Amino acid sequence: MRSEHRFIDPYTPTEALLSKGFILSEVIRLTYEKRKIFIGTTVLCALLFFGTAAGAAPPVTTVNPSVSDNNVPVYPATPAQASDPKSNASPSLTTQSSPASTQNPAALIPFAGDTRATTDTKPNVTTPPGSTTPASPVNPLTSGSASGSTSGTTQNQTPGNSPTVPLPTQTLPNGQNPTEKPTPPPLEVVHPPKGGTVILHISDNTFTFTAGEALSQLEPGKWSYRPAISPKEAAEEANNFISWVPEGSFRLREGAVDRIAKAFLDAKDSELTIPSWRVIADTLIPLTHVSVSGGQNSSTALGKIDGLVLPPKAIFSFNRDVGPRTEETGFISGNVLQGNQYVREVGGGICFASTIVHQAVAQTGFDILEHHHHSIRAPYVEPGGDATVYYGVFDYRFRNGDYDLLFEKRETPEALGLRLWQAVE
Repeated sequence: MRSEHRFIDPYTPTEALLSKGFILSEVIRLTYEKRKIFIGTTVLCALLFFGTAAGAAPPVTTVNPSVSDNNVPVYPATPAQASDPKSNASPSLTTQSSPASTQNPAALIPFAGDTRATTDTKPNVTTPPGSTTPASPVNPLTSGSASGSTSGTTQNQTPGNSPTVPLPTQTLPNGQNPTEKPTPPPLEVVHPPKGGTVILHISDNTFTFTAGEALSQLEPGKWSYRPAISPKEAAEEANNFISWVPEGSFRLREGAVDRIAKAFLDAKDSELTIPSWRVIADTLIPLTHVSVSGGQNSSTALGKIDGLVLPPKAIFSFNRDVGPRTEETGFISGNVLQGNQYVREVGGGICFASTIVHQAVAQTGFDILEHHHHSIRAPYVEPGGDATVYYGVFDYRFRNGDYDLLFEKRETPEALGLRLWQAVE
Protein backbone atom coordinates (compact mmCIF):
# COMPACT_ATOMS: atom_id res chain seq x y z
CA MET A 1 0.00 0.00 0.00
CA ARG A 2 1.43 3.36 -1.05
CA SER A 3 1.50 6.00 1.66
CA GLU A 4 2.15 9.09 -0.39
CA HIS A 5 0.35 10.35 -3.39
CA ARG A 6 1.92 12.43 -6.19
CA PHE A 7 -0.33 14.99 -7.82
CA ILE A 8 0.50 16.83 -11.04
CA ASP A 9 0.01 20.56 -10.86
CA PRO A 10 -1.85 21.26 -14.10
CA TYR A 11 -0.89 24.36 -16.09
CA THR A 12 -2.33 23.41 -19.48
CA PRO A 13 -5.71 21.87 -20.42
CA THR A 14 -4.08 18.67 -21.63
CA GLU A 15 -2.07 18.16 -18.47
CA ALA A 16 -5.12 19.04 -16.38
CA LEU A 17 -7.05 16.28 -18.13
CA LEU A 18 -4.26 13.79 -17.46
CA SER A 19 -4.10 14.87 -13.81
CA LYS A 20 -7.84 14.29 -13.20
CA GLY A 21 -7.67 10.83 -14.78
CA PHE A 22 -4.81 9.94 -12.52
CA ILE A 23 -6.79 11.02 -9.44
CA LEU A 24 -9.78 8.91 -10.49
CA SER A 25 -7.64 5.84 -11.04
CA GLU A 26 -6.01 6.30 -7.65
CA VAL A 27 -9.38 6.54 -5.90
CA ILE A 28 -10.65 3.37 -7.60
CA ARG A 29 -7.42 1.50 -6.77
CA LEU A 30 -7.55 2.49 -3.08
CA THR A 31 -11.21 1.59 -2.88
CA TYR A 32 -10.57 -1.81 -4.41
CA GLU A 33 -7.66 -2.58 -2.10
CA LYS A 34 -9.54 -1.79 1.08
CA ARG A 35 -12.58 -3.59 -0.18
CA LYS A 36 -14.68 -0.64 0.65
CA ILE A 37 -17.02 0.46 -1.98
CA PHE A 38 -17.84 4.07 -1.80
CA ILE A 39 -20.30 4.48 -4.58
CA GLY A 40 -21.02 8.04 -3.71
CA THR A 41 -17.31 8.96 -3.80
CA THR A 42 -16.79 7.21 -7.10
CA VAL A 43 -19.78 8.86 -8.70
CA LEU A 44 -18.68 12.21 -7.35
CA CYS A 45 -15.17 11.79 -8.78
CA ALA A 46 -16.58 10.67 -12.10
CA LEU A 47 -18.83 13.71 -12.28
CA LEU A 48 -15.92 15.94 -11.25
CA PHE A 49 -13.70 14.39 -13.93
CA PHE A 50 -16.09 14.53 -16.88
CA GLY A 51 -17.59 17.88 -15.91
CA THR A 52 -14.18 19.61 -15.63
CA ALA A 53 -12.85 17.93 -18.76
CA ALA A 54 -15.86 19.06 -20.75
CA GLY A 55 -15.46 22.61 -19.44
CA ALA A 56 -11.77 22.65 -20.34
CA ALA A 57 -12.43 22.38 -24.05
CA PRO A 58 -10.89 25.59 -25.46
CA PRO A 59 -12.63 27.77 -28.01
CA VAL A 60 -11.16 27.88 -31.49
CA THR A 61 -8.76 30.77 -31.87
CA THR A 62 -7.63 32.42 -35.08
CA VAL A 63 -3.93 32.23 -35.77
CA ASN A 64 -1.91 34.54 -37.94
CA PRO A 65 -1.87 33.02 -41.44
CA SER A 66 1.13 35.16 -42.36
CA VAL A 67 3.36 33.26 -39.96
CA SER A 68 4.34 29.95 -41.50
CA ASP A 69 5.23 28.33 -38.14
CA ASN A 70 1.81 28.88 -36.47
CA ASN A 71 0.73 25.28 -36.91
CA VAL A 72 0.53 24.57 -33.15
CA PRO A 73 -2.81 25.51 -31.55
CA VAL A 74 -2.67 28.15 -28.83
CA TYR A 75 -5.18 27.97 -26.00
CA PRO A 76 -6.13 30.74 -23.62
CA ALA A 77 -5.63 30.20 -19.91
CA THR A 78 -8.57 29.13 -17.79
CA PRO A 79 -9.81 31.42 -15.04
CA ALA A 80 -8.74 28.82 -12.48
CA GLN A 81 -5.18 28.97 -13.70
CA ALA A 82 -5.10 32.73 -13.74
CA SER A 83 -6.20 32.85 -10.05
CA ASP A 84 -4.30 29.80 -8.74
CA PRO A 85 -1.60 31.15 -6.42
CA LYS A 86 0.17 27.79 -6.40
CA SER A 87 0.59 27.62 -10.12
CA ASN A 88 4.24 27.78 -11.17
CA ALA A 89 3.46 28.07 -14.86
CA SER A 90 5.46 30.47 -17.01
CA PRO A 91 4.19 34.05 -17.18
CA SER A 92 1.81 34.39 -20.08
CA LEU A 93 2.22 36.95 -22.90
CA THR A 94 -0.78 39.10 -23.64
CA THR A 95 -1.84 40.71 -26.85
CA GLN A 96 -3.78 43.86 -27.48
CA SER A 97 -7.34 43.39 -28.63
CA SER A 98 -8.57 44.86 -31.86
CA PRO A 99 -11.12 47.65 -31.65
CA ALA A 100 -13.42 45.61 -33.93
CA SER A 101 -13.33 42.61 -31.59
CA THR A 102 -16.01 42.14 -28.92
CA GLN A 103 -14.19 39.37 -27.01
CA ASN A 104 -12.08 40.01 -23.97
CA PRO A 105 -8.32 39.68 -24.59
CA ALA A 106 -6.88 36.42 -23.31
CA ALA A 107 -3.35 35.65 -22.23
CA LEU A 108 -1.54 33.30 -24.59
CA ILE A 109 0.21 30.37 -22.95
CA PRO A 110 2.82 28.42 -24.94
CA PHE A 111 2.21 24.75 -25.54
CA ALA A 112 4.19 22.35 -23.38
CA GLY A 113 7.60 21.78 -25.00
CA ASP A 114 7.13 24.55 -27.57
CA THR A 115 9.78 27.31 -27.33
CA ARG A 116 8.48 29.42 -30.19
CA ALA A 117 6.90 32.73 -29.37
CA THR A 118 3.21 33.03 -30.09
CA THR A 119 2.89 36.78 -29.77
CA ASP A 120 2.50 37.27 -33.52
CA THR A 121 -1.10 36.08 -33.50
CA LYS A 122 -4.17 38.00 -34.46
CA PRO A 123 -7.14 38.53 -32.10
CA ASN A 124 -10.36 36.60 -32.55
CA VAL A 125 -12.47 37.68 -35.47
CA THR A 126 -16.04 38.70 -34.75
CA THR A 127 -18.89 39.58 -37.02
CA PRO A 128 -20.31 43.07 -36.62
CA PRO A 129 -24.05 43.21 -35.89
CA GLY A 130 -26.20 42.99 -39.01
CA SER A 131 -23.35 41.72 -41.21
CA THR A 132 -22.63 38.23 -42.54
CA THR A 133 -19.03 39.02 -43.42
CA PRO A 134 -16.48 38.89 -40.61
CA ALA A 135 -14.58 42.06 -39.96
CA SER A 136 -10.97 42.11 -41.18
CA PRO A 137 -8.62 41.05 -38.40
CA VAL A 138 -6.29 43.78 -37.25
CA ASN A 139 -2.74 43.02 -36.28
CA PRO A 140 -2.22 44.71 -32.90
CA LEU A 141 1.49 45.14 -33.67
CA THR A 142 0.90 47.11 -36.85
CA SER A 143 -2.55 48.63 -36.27
CA GLY A 144 -1.07 51.85 -34.95
CA SER A 145 0.37 52.97 -38.29
CA ALA A 146 -1.11 53.25 -41.75
CA SER A 147 0.01 50.95 -44.54
CA GLY A 148 3.08 52.22 -46.32
CA SER A 149 3.74 54.98 -43.75
CA THR A 150 7.36 55.66 -42.86
CA SER A 151 6.69 58.07 -39.99
CA GLY A 152 7.05 57.19 -36.31
CA THR A 153 8.85 54.06 -35.12
CA THR A 154 8.88 50.55 -36.54
CA GLN A 155 8.59 47.40 -34.43
CA ASN A 156 10.40 44.39 -35.83
CA GLN A 157 8.57 41.09 -35.09
CA THR A 158 9.58 37.77 -36.61
CA PRO A 159 8.67 34.18 -35.61
CA GLY A 160 11.02 32.86 -32.93
CA ASN A 161 12.11 36.32 -31.73
CA SER A 162 10.80 38.48 -28.91
CA PRO A 163 9.51 41.96 -29.72
CA THR A 164 12.49 44.25 -30.27
CA VAL A 165 13.00 47.75 -28.96
CA PRO A 166 11.61 50.32 -31.43
CA LEU A 167 14.41 51.89 -33.49
CA PRO A 168 14.43 55.66 -34.00
CA THR A 169 14.05 56.88 -37.54
CA GLN A 170 17.44 57.69 -39.06
CA THR A 171 17.80 60.88 -41.03
CA LEU A 172 20.61 62.23 -43.19
CA PRO A 173 22.24 65.60 -42.47
CA ASN A 174 20.14 67.21 -45.22
CA GLY A 175 16.91 65.82 -43.74
CA GLN A 176 16.42 63.01 -46.26
CA ASN A 177 15.19 59.60 -45.18
CA PRO A 178 17.85 56.90 -45.76
CA THR A 179 15.20 54.62 -47.28
CA GLU A 180 14.28 57.22 -49.85
CA LYS A 181 16.20 57.77 -53.09
CA PRO A 182 18.41 60.83 -52.64
CA THR A 183 17.46 63.82 -54.71
CA PRO A 184 20.14 64.47 -57.37
CA PRO A 185 21.79 67.90 -57.22
CA PRO A 186 20.50 70.44 -59.73
CA LEU A 187 22.39 70.63 -62.99
CA GLU A 188 24.87 73.46 -63.15
CA VAL A 189 24.01 75.85 -65.94
CA VAL A 190 27.11 76.84 -67.86
CA HIS A 191 26.90 80.44 -68.97
CA PRO A 192 29.11 81.79 -71.74
CA PRO A 193 31.92 84.07 -70.59
CA LYS A 194 30.88 87.66 -70.28
CA GLY A 195 32.65 89.99 -72.68
CA GLY A 196 31.96 92.45 -75.43
CA THR A 197 32.73 92.29 -79.12
CA VAL A 198 36.15 93.64 -80.05
CA ILE A 199 36.79 94.79 -83.63
CA LEU A 200 40.42 95.33 -84.63
CA HIS A 201 41.49 97.06 -87.84
CA ILE A 202 44.99 95.90 -88.60
CA SER A 203 46.47 97.09 -91.87
CA ASP A 204 43.91 96.26 -94.57
CA ASN A 205 42.38 93.49 -92.45
CA THR A 206 39.46 93.55 -90.03
CA PHE A 207 39.22 91.01 -87.20
CA THR A 208 36.08 90.55 -85.09
CA PHE A 209 36.49 88.91 -81.68
CA THR A 210 33.65 87.52 -79.56
CA ALA A 211 33.98 86.28 -75.98
CA GLY A 212 34.57 82.54 -75.68
CA GLU A 213 36.40 79.87 -73.72
CA ALA A 214 39.73 80.29 -75.53
CA LEU A 215 41.46 82.09 -78.36
CA SER A 216 40.62 80.38 -81.64
CA GLN A 217 39.74 81.20 -85.23
CA LEU A 218 36.09 80.55 -86.01
CA GLU A 219 36.25 81.50 -89.67
CA PRO A 220 38.27 83.96 -91.80
CA GLY A 221 38.15 87.31 -90.06
CA LYS A 222 36.19 86.00 -87.03
CA TRP A 223 37.82 84.85 -83.81
CA SER A 224 36.90 84.05 -80.24
CA TYR A 225 38.87 85.31 -77.28
CA ARG A 226 38.91 84.56 -73.58
CA PRO A 227 38.34 87.67 -71.48
CA ALA A 228 41.60 88.06 -69.56
CA ILE A 229 41.73 88.48 -65.80
CA SER A 230 45.23 89.97 -65.63
CA PRO A 231 47.47 92.11 -67.87
CA LYS A 232 49.92 89.20 -68.18
CA GLU A 233 47.27 86.85 -69.55
CA ALA A 234 46.04 89.57 -71.91
CA ALA A 235 49.57 90.11 -73.30
CA GLU A 236 50.04 86.36 -73.82
CA GLU A 237 46.75 86.11 -75.70
CA ALA A 238 47.66 89.09 -77.91
CA ASN A 239 51.04 87.57 -78.80
CA ASN A 240 49.41 84.22 -79.58
CA PHE A 241 47.02 85.92 -81.96
CA ILE A 242 49.86 87.69 -83.80
CA SER A 243 51.85 84.46 -84.11
CA TRP A 244 48.85 82.64 -85.66
CA VAL A 245 48.23 85.25 -88.36
CA PRO A 246 49.79 84.18 -91.69
CA GLU A 247 53.09 85.91 -92.33
CA GLY A 248 52.87 88.73 -94.86
CA SER A 249 49.29 89.71 -94.00
CA PHE A 250 50.41 92.71 -91.97
CA ARG A 251 53.16 93.97 -89.73
CA LEU A 252 52.59 95.53 -86.34
CA ARG A 253 54.15 98.74 -85.23
CA GLU A 254 55.41 99.65 -81.79
CA GLY A 255 52.66 99.61 -79.17
CA ALA A 256 50.35 97.40 -81.26
CA VAL A 257 50.53 94.39 -78.93
CA ASP A 258 49.78 96.59 -75.92
CA ARG A 259 46.62 97.91 -77.56
CA ILE A 260 45.35 94.43 -78.42
CA ALA A 261 46.08 93.20 -74.88
CA LYS A 262 44.19 96.14 -73.37
CA ALA A 263 41.16 95.39 -75.56
CA PHE A 264 41.15 91.75 -74.36
CA LEU A 265 41.53 92.88 -70.76
CA ASP A 266 38.69 95.45 -70.90
CA ALA A 267 36.43 92.95 -72.75
CA LYS A 268 34.03 95.71 -73.81
CA ASP A 269 32.35 96.50 -77.10
CA SER A 270 35.06 98.43 -78.91
CA GLU A 271 36.47 99.15 -82.37
CA LEU A 272 40.18 99.96 -82.61
CA THR A 273 42.76 100.66 -85.29
CA ILE A 274 45.96 98.90 -84.34
CA PRO A 275 49.27 100.56 -85.29
CA SER A 276 50.50 98.50 -88.19
CA TRP A 277 51.94 98.52 -91.67
CA ARG A 278 50.18 97.74 -94.88
CA VAL A 279 51.91 96.75 -98.09
CA ILE A 280 51.78 99.37 -100.85
CA ALA A 281 54.45 97.94 -103.16
CA ASP A 282 56.08 94.55 -103.69
CA THR A 283 58.56 93.46 -106.34
CA LEU A 284 60.75 90.40 -106.94
CA ILE A 285 63.14 90.13 -109.90
CA PRO A 286 64.93 86.93 -110.93
CA LEU A 287 68.74 86.73 -110.90
CA THR A 288 68.80 85.07 -114.32
CA HIS A 289 70.63 87.91 -116.08
CA VAL A 290 72.75 89.09 -113.16
CA SER A 291 76.37 88.08 -112.50
CA VAL A 292 77.30 86.39 -109.27
CA SER A 293 79.26 89.39 -107.99
CA GLY A 294 76.46 91.77 -109.08
CA GLY A 295 73.88 89.67 -107.24
CA GLN A 296 76.01 89.60 -104.07
CA ASN A 297 76.64 93.37 -104.11
CA SER A 298 72.94 94.06 -104.77
CA SER A 299 71.95 91.84 -101.85
CA THR A 300 74.40 93.76 -99.63
CA ALA A 301 72.95 97.12 -100.77
CA LEU A 302 69.34 96.03 -100.11
CA GLY A 303 70.44 94.80 -96.71
CA LYS A 304 71.62 98.34 -95.89
CA ILE A 305 68.08 99.74 -96.27
CA ASP A 306 66.15 96.73 -94.87
CA GLY A 307 64.03 98.04 -92.00
CA LEU A 308 64.57 101.68 -92.92
CA VAL A 309 61.60 103.90 -91.95
CA LEU A 310 61.24 107.02 -94.10
CA PRO A 311 59.20 109.77 -92.37
CA PRO A 312 56.28 111.46 -94.15
CA LYS A 313 57.39 113.87 -96.93
CA ALA A 314 61.01 112.84 -96.47
CA ILE A 315 63.33 112.24 -99.45
CA PHE A 316 64.96 108.91 -100.07
CA SER A 317 68.53 108.93 -101.52
CA PHE A 318 70.05 105.63 -102.61
CA ASN A 319 73.68 106.81 -102.29
CA ARG A 320 73.10 108.39 -98.92
CA ASP A 321 71.10 105.56 -97.36
CA VAL A 322 73.24 102.72 -98.80
CA GLY A 323 76.52 104.50 -98.27
CA PRO A 324 79.85 104.26 -100.08
CA ARG A 325 80.69 100.92 -101.72
CA THR A 326 83.92 99.69 -100.16
CA GLU A 327 85.29 96.40 -98.93
CA GLU A 328 85.01 97.71 -95.38
CA THR A 329 81.26 98.12 -95.86
CA GLY A 330 80.87 94.58 -97.23
CA PHE A 331 81.08 94.99 -100.98
CA ILE A 332 83.19 92.96 -103.41
CA SER A 333 84.66 93.59 -106.88
CA GLY A 334 82.23 93.34 -109.78
CA ASN A 335 81.51 94.57 -113.28
CA VAL A 336 80.81 98.29 -113.74
CA LEU A 337 79.51 99.64 -117.06
CA GLN A 338 81.60 102.59 -118.28
CA GLY A 339 80.39 103.82 -121.64
CA ASN A 340 79.96 100.70 -123.72
CA GLN A 341 82.27 98.36 -121.82
CA TYR A 342 82.52 96.75 -118.37
CA VAL A 343 85.38 97.31 -115.89
CA ARG A 344 86.03 95.71 -112.47
CA GLU A 345 85.41 97.84 -109.39
CA VAL A 346 84.39 97.27 -105.79
CA GLY A 347 80.60 97.35 -105.65
CA GLY A 348 80.16 96.52 -109.36
CA GLY A 349 76.65 95.27 -110.26
CA ILE A 350 74.91 97.33 -107.53
CA CYS A 351 72.65 98.90 -110.20
CA PHE A 352 70.50 95.76 -109.98
CA ALA A 353 69.56 96.92 -106.43
CA SER A 354 68.75 100.49 -107.50
CA THR A 355 66.58 99.09 -110.31
CA ILE A 356 64.63 96.98 -107.76
CA VAL A 357 64.00 100.14 -105.68
CA HIS A 358 62.69 101.97 -108.72
CA GLN A 359 60.38 99.05 -109.67
CA ALA A 360 58.83 99.23 -106.17
CA VAL A 361 58.50 103.02 -106.03
CA ALA A 362 56.84 103.04 -109.43
CA GLN A 363 53.91 101.14 -107.87
CA THR A 364 53.27 103.83 -105.22
CA GLY A 365 52.88 107.04 -107.23
CA PHE A 366 55.46 108.89 -105.18
CA ASP A 367 57.30 111.79 -106.81
CA ILE A 368 60.59 110.60 -108.29
CA LEU A 369 63.19 113.37 -107.96
CA GLU A 370 66.23 111.76 -109.63
CA HIS A 371 66.39 108.82 -112.01
CA HIS A 372 69.13 107.72 -114.52
CA HIS A 373 69.19 104.94 -117.11
CA HIS A 374 72.06 102.74 -118.27
CA SER A 375 73.88 103.58 -121.48
CA ILE A 376 72.77 100.23 -122.80
CA ARG A 377 69.58 98.28 -122.13
CA ALA A 378 69.60 96.33 -118.87
CA PRO A 379 68.68 92.69 -119.62
CA TYR A 380 66.81 92.00 -116.31
CA VAL A 381 63.93 94.51 -116.82
CA GLU A 382 61.89 95.99 -119.62
CA PRO A 383 63.33 99.00 -121.48
CA GLY A 384 63.17 102.18 -119.39
CA GLY A 385 62.56 100.22 -116.21
CA ASP A 386 66.16 100.27 -115.00
CA ALA A 387 67.91 102.80 -112.67
CA THR A 388 71.66 103.25 -112.61
CA VAL A 389 73.67 104.75 -109.71
CA TYR A 390 77.30 105.61 -109.12
CA TYR A 391 78.42 106.93 -105.76
CA GLY A 392 79.05 110.69 -105.93
CA VAL A 393 77.83 110.93 -109.57
CA PHE A 394 74.41 109.32 -110.19
CA ASP A 395 71.76 108.86 -107.56
CA TYR A 396 68.17 107.67 -107.32
CA ARG A 397 65.81 109.81 -105.18
CA PHE A 398 62.06 110.13 -104.48
CA ARG A 399 59.80 111.95 -101.99
CA ASN A 400 57.68 110.00 -99.50
CA GLY A 401 53.92 110.52 -98.99
CA ASP A 402 51.91 111.41 -95.88
CA TYR A 403 52.73 108.31 -93.80
CA ASP A 404 55.76 106.53 -92.58
CA LEU A 405 57.33 104.22 -95.16
CA LEU A 406 59.03 100.96 -94.22
CA PHE A 407 61.54 99.11 -96.44
CA GLU A 408 61.71 95.31 -96.33
CA LYS A 409 64.26 93.27 -98.27
CA ARG A 410 63.10 90.13 -100.02
CA GLU A 411 65.47 87.41 -101.09
CA THR A 412 65.22 83.88 -102.46
CA PRO A 413 67.90 81.65 -104.00
CA GLU A 414 66.73 82.69 -107.49
CA ALA A 415 65.58 86.30 -107.00
CA LEU A 416 65.88 89.56 -105.11
CA GLY A 417 63.12 92.04 -104.27
CA LEU A 418 61.77 94.83 -102.09
CA ARG A 419 58.49 95.36 -100.19
CA LEU A 420 57.29 98.81 -99.12
CA TRP A 421 54.99 99.16 -96.07
CA GLN A 422 52.92 102.24 -95.31
CA ALA A 423 51.98 103.06 -91.74
CA VAL A 424 48.32 102.79 -90.66
CA GLU A 425 47.47 105.06 -87.75
